[in-house]
Amino acid sequence: MIANNTIDDCDAIIDHATLLCVLTTAPDAETCLNQMNRLMWVIIEHAAAIKEREVENHIPSLPPRSKLSVVPESRDRG
Repeated sequence: MIANNTIDDCDAIIDHATLLCVLTTAPDAETCLNQMNRLMWVIIEHAAAIKEREVENHIPSLPPRSKLSVVPESRDRG
């Protein structure tokens, strides 16, 4: 169930992601694939709800992450 506030959604994401980690490390992880898929969708729904509220409320989110830039190494080493 999707919560109406960000804290509850974040708690749900943490709980479901933790369960997903446990399921994927189990020796019989192949037998849990269907449930893992469901958990991933629940995580996505909670994250989407947070994003939607952020956009609706015009709440500034975290500052954007800096983009990695690749600078070619100079071939002149002389």
